[in-house]
Amino acid sequence: MQLDPVVLAAMQGPAWRQEARKRLVAAYFPPEEQVALYAALGMPVPSSEELSEVREDVLTYKSQMSRGRDARFKVSVISGYHFTCALTGYRLIASKST
Repeated sequence: MQLDPVVLAAMQGPAWRQEARKRLVAAYFPPEEQVALYAALGMPVPSSEELSEVREDVLTYKSQMSRGRDARFKVSVISGYHFTCALTGYRLIASKST
C-alpha cells in the first residue's frame, strides 16, 4: 500500500506535522495532561478558541464515521438474516408493483 504523493508531501512539511500534533493532543488527551504534552513537544498551549475548533472538528468527524458504520452494520445484519426478524420469524419480502 502506498500513500498518495500529495498526502506524503504534506506529511513531510513541518507546519503540517505541528498542526497534527496540536490536533492529536487536543482531541485525544484530557485537559489536565495537555499542558504537559504541549510542553514536552516544545509547543505553546493553543488558545481556548483553537481548542474548541479542534474539538468541534473531532465531534463532526466521529459523528460522520458513526453514521457510516451504523448504516453498514444495518445492511450487514439485515442481509445476514435474509430479511427475517430474529424475534418473530417474519420475513420482509418486497414485491414489484405493476
